[in-house]
Amino acid sequence: MPKIVDKKAKADRIAEAAIRALRKNGYAKTRMADIAEAAGIGKGTLYEYFADKPAIVRHCFTAYFETFARGMNDAMESAPCPADKLFALLSFALAHALEWEDHCAVVIDQMSCERAEEERAFLTGVYDGMKALIADILSQGQEDGSLDPGFSPETMAALFVSLYDGVILQRLLQEKPLDAAGLSSALSRLLRQGILAEKQDAKQKKGGAPC
Repeated sequence: MPKIVDKKAKADRIAEAAIRALRKNGYAKTRMADIAEAAGIGKGTLYEYFADKPAIVRHCFTAYFETFARGMNDAMESAPCPADKLFALLSFALAHALEWEDHCAVVIDQMSCERAEEERAFLTGVYDGMKALIADILSQGQEDGSLDPGFSPETMAALFVSLYDGVILQRLLQEKPLDAAGLSSALSRLLRQGILAEKQDAKQKKGGAPC
């Protein structure tokens, strides 16, 4: 009886091996033969799953954001109010990016080596979705009075996404460990002081719940 191969699982394993090779050797210098060797398969088998390096990176890119979407929803599910949903989202996003550091590094490396228009378009769509989600949460907080009404949700959402990107880029450029928990705590404190409505800020300072 022929062995049944789980093609998705095998593609995932190949892609993970590829990410390690691409991170170690650099996108430009890594050949498909190198990836096949890293994955422990023949070059012909590799081409059965992926046509080229961009296809491999695209596969990993998609896995990154699928995992991000699931974790993001889980992180916000139990948050009692818009402000806490936002802080739960940001805390998760930072931890996730640092956990998937190799994927982030390879995507940035690829985009610096080639145009990667499909990846850029995909990333733009993801970021637009993140900004829309954050802006919606901020709007809800302004409507229920828990967040300061004096800022633009869209502008603040764009700032949050920029902070997220900045943390990732700093980690990759400096190659120094970053404390995800410490960053989340500092960011949460900074943002709570800046976007909570006055009554909520006063309540928090007295030790009460922010919502």
